[in-house]
Amino acid sequence: MKPRVHIRAWLVLAATGLVLTAARLTAQTLAVLHAFTPDNAMTMNLDGAYPEAGLVLSSNTLYGTANVGGSNNLGTVFSVATDGSGFTVLHAFAGTNVVNVEGAHPVGTLVWSGNTLYGAASEGGTNGFGTLFSIAADGSAFTVLHTFATNLPDASNHSVETNADGSYPNSLVLSAAGTLYGTASQGGSNGWGTLFAMNTNGSDFSVLHIFKPKDGEYPQGGLLLSGDTLYGTAREGGTNGYGTIFSCNLTDGTFTNLHTFSQTANGTNADGAYPEGGLAVSGNTLYGTASEGGTNGNGVIYSIGTNGANFTILYTFSAASAGNETNPDGAQPEGALLLAGNILYGTATVGGNNWGTIFSVNTNGSGFTTLYTFPPLQFATNYDGAEPETGVILCGATLFGTAHYGGNAFGTVFALPIVPAISSFSLAGTNLTLNVENGVAGETCSVVAAANVSLPLSQWTPVATNGLTAGGSFTLTATNAVNPSAPWQFYSVRMQ
Repeated sequence: MKPRVHIRAWLVLAATGLVLTAARLTAQTLAVLHAFTPDNAMTMNLDGAYPEAGLVLSSNTLYGTANVGGSNNLGTVFSVATDGSGFTVLHAFAGTNVVNVEGAHPVGTLVWSGNTLYGAASEGGTNGFGTLFSIAADGSAFTVLHTFATNLPDASNHSVETNADGSYPNSLVLSAAGTLYGTASQGGSNGWGTLFAMNTNGSDFSVLHIFKPKDGEYPQGGLLLSGDTLYGTAREGGTNGYGTIFSCNLTDGTFTNLHTFSQTANGTNADGAYPEGGLAVSGNTLYGTASEGGTNGNGVIYSIGTNGANFTILYTFSAASAGNETNPDGAQPEGALLLAGNILYGTATVGGNNWGTIFSVNTNGSGFTTLYTFPPLQFATNYDGAEPETGVILCGATLFGTAHYGGNAFGTVFALPIVPAISSFSLAGTNLTLNVENGVAGETCSVVAAANVSLPLSQWTPVATNGLTAGGSFTLTATNAVNPSAPWQFYSVRMQ
């Protein structure tokens, strides 16, 4: 069951003879579902702190991880309802330091299957280099599925540490056949990370690929599985040292470097640098972000064919004001993009008011919209969070995500309704045509009318309805909806 959120934009028509005037009113209000709470000493808490992973949704419950905090300050797994009720710590990682049994500092979005969650702890385990774990949705049956081996300095290159299976794992992806795939951002025999596979019970762990500098280094953005191929990004490495986009065919094991990001000069280049987020796919096209680079140095949104062809910059984040990270649209996007219809949704870690934004853009690069700008911090706190480091998920017409910082200074879980906005209108006799922004694919949008704006929305009269096959901008026509003799008429556009 998905939450129903009623959101609207108003248009008011005032008639005096043949003169019509219009006023546009829109609002987007972010709701904090949970603000992670510090203890009295502002040093630790019981519910978790600094979430660095996205959310996964089952029914009306969100599941996620906090990187630190909890009873041992090693991180937590939590759940919370989409209305903000019932926040529960499902598991607090146990131990007194990062060498323990269970793991520590979970990262990456959890994977949901059946009634079980699968995830990665970036450190901890008996060797201190991370674990893979499973846990039931009610918090029971926590199980360590794999403990990564000890990293040792490479004899020929002491700047890297090597082992057999990788170290510091990231998020996982699950195939329909029940195999978990993931990346470790370091380790392996070259020290630059690995691509691995494992059964959901922890058996048959295998290394599929060992990264070397020309492939990319430090894969940490998570994987995308499409058909029989894995797609991902490596933050650094490649020919120029600024990261790569790669694929790995699971049928024959072929690893392909799809794109190497170009050299930067004073932090800028043509195509972006340091890709940290995962990818989205539609047909034969991948979509992603690079956290830096681009012509303004604040990152880009790009598309590329699954075969590596047709790399295209869809959007370049604007330059920041001198001396801070403020701009209109955001900067340094680090999370994965969400594709819904023909709209991409994402977050920028900084920019806006210096503390990040939530944005949308069409898959052809048009229609970039800053959906929300996080407010400034005061003494590390604000109303709703700051520095969203991961992407968002969409349920109905509402985006859900986490902010790494802000709130009570330890981060938040938030919900952002996508509000339709009337961009313009036209009249033809008694027919009213509205041009509307921020549509959500798969949702139903209605025009309702009333002569008295103070009436409850449930008492407004429906005058037009449209099921949206795509997101973004669309048109609604209300036939015979205008009464020229009425002194006032109010119209509201809502998704429901």
